[in-house]
Amino acid sequence: MACQGGGEIFGGFIITHIIKSERSHHLGIIFHTFLSLTGLTLLICYTSVYEFNYISYIVAFIFGTMDSASNTHI
Repeated sequence: MACQGGGEIFGGFIITHIIKSERSHHLGIIFHTFLSLTGLTLLICYTSVYEFNYISYIVAFIFGTMDSASNTHI
């Protein structure tokens, strides 16, 4: 849960920085799509390994970042 919480904080800051510095929602959409594809790819890799390892922490961080970015961007 700590990784997901760190992802929530990081995602809010990074999506706000992307939107405000570029003054465009298009880059925010591209960033969110990248996060979604990365999270889905890692989730598929994690389920294929079928054991608890470091990928679970990365998946939690990515999904926390995705959640915060979608809440901030919409």
